[in-house]
Amino acid sequence: QLEDRMTRLEQSQQAAVARLEQSQQAAVAQLEDRMTRLEQSQQAAVARLEQSQQAAVAQLEDRMTRLEQSQQRATEKMERSLETQRQELQAIGERTARIEGALTGPWDARNGERMPSTRLPHES
Repeated sequence: QLEDRMTRLEQSQQAAVARLEQSQQAAVAQLEDRMTRLEQSQQAAVARLEQSQQAAVAQLEDRMTRLEQSQQRATEKMERSLETQRQELQAIGERTARIEGALTGPWDARNGERMPSTRLPHES
């Protein structure tokens, strides 16, 4: 009987060890599975961040391009305006010279000096 009991105890112990090993293997498999899912989740998060960063950079580059174009248009508009003002001032100077010339005699608009009179004086 004692030997039977010892045999049963040994078998019970072996079964318990087998169950523990199975349980341990299952726990290890679960942990490995969780690790794999965490790594995949981390990789997906990194990929989303990289995509988001690329989109942000693309938006900034697009904004910069639009700002540069806007600045270029404004500069061109200012240059045209300045040229128009320069032409208007030149025309005003020429008109002023003609008016002064009509009032005081010939006038050189280039240097602002009187030109010698080409008119003959009136005889009295």
